[in-house]
Amino acid sequence: MSKTAGLGNAIGKTVLGAVLLVFICVSILNVTWPSGPVAQFSPVDFGTLLFGTYGIVVVVLGLLLFAAMIAGVFIAQEEEQ
Repeated sequence: MSKTAGLGNAIGKTVLGAVLLVFICVSILNVTWPSGPVAQFSPVDFGTLLFGTYGIVVVVLGLLLFAAMIAGVFIAQEEEQ
């Protein structure tokens, strides 16, 4: 592969990244955020909601994240020679 082909590929990736960044910024800035008082939640209310209503979902997501972390550690291990 020639140097110019590699340079064109790098420029293309940079332009694509810049376009994606602009798209994300414009999307965030065009959202109509709610105004007015923010709802107040106490830690007890939040815990009751999280572990009462969504308890099973929290446990399943915790197990999924734990499995992903173990898999990441396994993949990152270097092989002994």
